[in-house]
Amino acid sequence: FQAEDGIRDIVARLVGSEMCIRDRNISFAEFSQWLEEKDFLLINVHVPYQGEIPGTDRLLPYHSVEAQQDRLPAAKDTKIVVYCLTGPMGHAAAGSLVQLGYTRVYHYAGGMLDWVRNGRQLIDRSDQ
Repeated sequence: FQAEDGIRDIVARLVGSEMCIRDRNISFAEFSQWLEEKDFLLINVHVPYQGEIPGTDRLLPYHSVEAQQDRLPAAKDTKIVVYCLTGPMGHAAAGSLVQLGYTRVYHYAGGMLDWVRNGRQLIDRSDQ
């Protein structure tokens, strides 16, 4: 019975984090407004590097969020926005952050392509 309880807890946590992220996708309009006040940590999780949205604070590959916890804020209530090129990598990274205990995780679901589609420019720091 203990193994079944453990499995139920894991499934509940995964389903809870999935629902949490789905509810926290933000649109271009919302993201643009947030950038004006910039009270959050902005993380580009896309690999390979293909540019970034101005104001990006960290480059953190989506598949190594858990392995690079030392590059994340100690305070689990830090407001964090993640993005990638089109959405899937950002979604995965947001889920990892929620599983690590972060409570204010948001996903700019449209990513860099949506940013450009809306007439904004990316910056390229690949030579730095």
